[in-house]
Parts: sequence; C-alpha cells; structure tokens
Amino acid sequence: MSLTIHPPPAVGVHGWLFGRARFLQSRGVPAERAAPILEAAVRSFTFRPGRSVHGNEIRDAVESAFRRPLVGAPRRSPVNAPLQLPDDFDPVAGWPAEMSYPAKHFDRAAAATVLAEAGSLGTVDLWERSPVRPEASRAPRFALELLFAPGDLLCVGRSSDDFEARPLSEWGDADLVLAQFIVPNPLRKTAGITKRGTTSAHCRDAVGARRYLVVECDSGLSHDQQAAILEHLRMKTAAPLVCAVLSGGKSLHGWFNVAGMPATRLRQWFAYAVRLGADKRMWLPEQFARLPDGRRENGAAQNVIFLAPA
Repeated sequence: MSLTIHPPPAVGVHGWLFGRARFLQSRGVPAERAAPILEAAVRSFTFRPGRSVHGNEIRDAVESAFRRPLVGAPRRSPVNAPLQLPDDFDPVAGWPAEMSYPAKHFDRAAAATVLAEAGSLGTVDLWERSPVRPEASRAPRFALELLFAPGDLLCVGRSSDDFEARPLSEWGDADLVLAQFIVPNPLRKTAGITKRGTTSAHCRDAVGARRYLVVECDSGLSHDQQAAILEHLRMKTAAPLVCAVLSGGKSLHGWFNVAGMPATRLRQWFAYAVRLGADKRMWLPEQFARLPDGRRENGAAQNVIFLAPA
C-alpha cells in the first residue's frame, strides 16, 4: 500500500496537513501512527521562507481529521430544507469545533484580470484614499480605538505562544507597542476550551460573533498588487475596508467590516476573495492577524496604510 505524502503547497499548509492526515486515515493508518508519519514527511520538505511546521500543528491536524469518520457519498438534504451552514456562530454555544473553508482556490487568471484593470494602482494610492490619514509614528491604540469599543475584550499577542485577553480600555500603550498579533474579533469570554481540552484566550471557543474578516492575499503578489486586490474588493463588492496593515514582511492585511452580513453572502464574498489570492485560514474567527501599527519580533513595523472609522 502506497503512503506517499505529496509536497506541501506554497500557501495553505494547515489545509495540506489536514488533507494528508485524512489521506492516512483513508489508508487505514491509526491516529497514533499518523502523526509520526507526517512529522517524518515534514522534515523532508522545504517550506517557503519564514514558514516552519511545529509538532503541535501536526497533532492538531491529526486529531481534527480523525474526529471525522470516513464517509461515502454525501447524504442528500430534503429539497425544501433551509440552508444551514456548518460554521455559523451561535450566541449561546459559540462557534462549532469543526469549520469548513469556502470552497474556492487561488485563480491566477482571475487575479491577473483584476490587476490589469487596476493598472498602476498600489499602496501609495490606497494610503492617499484613506479617510483617516495614517501616520507611521502613531501607537496601535489609535487604530484600535477606531475599530473597537473600549469594553471589547481583545486577545493580543507578542507571539503565537505569548498572548493575553483584556478589554481595550485596559491595554496600555507600552504593552501594545511590543505586540504583533491580534484576534480581529472581540472575545465573548476571557478563556475558552481548546481542542486539546485546555483553557486559553486564543481559541475558537472564546471568540464572539464575527466583526471583521481579514484578507491577506500575498500568494506571490507584491504589496502594490495586494493593495489593488483590496481596492477591487472595496469598490466592486461594496465591502467596507476599514484598515490595511503592512505585515512588516511580504503581506498586506485588509480588514473588512462584515458585522451583520448574512452568513451565506459572507461565505460567497470570502470565497471570491480566496479566488483572488486570500489566505483561507483567515476565515477562522480565532485566527491571529497582524496588529495595526504593532511590531514584529524582528522589530519590523506593521504600518497602517489605510484607516477608516468602523
């Protein structure tokens, strides 16, 4: 029986790990053997610069995959049954443990068409069109106070392992200026239960209703090209862009206010963004985004280039 693990894509490593875990499950490999097989495979692959895969990512992918039984043909729903998405937020129960991504993939031809229509539009143009003039000297609090209310409970992190949840009013400038990550949706409680059964402020169970969707669409695109994609989404889909953040690396993060958007339309909108290069992983409500005007671990500034009142 062949257990060949195909190489990972340039982006979407989380999805690749999950897919490889499902592949091993389909070949009859037990869960306790799947993780070591994936760990060995990961050591033999080269990932894009700055991307590495940790053991906890592999274990999480295996646990998530093996929680789902293998099935044959999907069951048909009654013709008149209402559409119910599997990843809607419930005000009482919160988010489901398992969520599916919008079923689209990066379409280079579609992105090329958008970029051709945009012409020379780039980051400078996005900066000039900003309703609030961005300034590199500003502290993160300035942008956060436009995006959130003082009582909003925010999960902010210096790293993916060093984070804390506090109301915005209790986050001091000295703490924020050293942070690089933020969950773009306010929490509904200070800590939730992780998939491993531990408590954490950075987990899906702790996150409240979706307020923002962050579009991060590097996919090999330049900052100027990413700015053109964000401007296209802002103008052509009428989605309110409220913030755009240079990551201090290769990507540009666009924050779109999606509060109150019907779930079906929201999913269709983000699927279109994914088609233009958006990272599917940002669909998860607990996913960290770059903190506006924060700072990376290497000291690189995460400058805001577009800002509008939410």
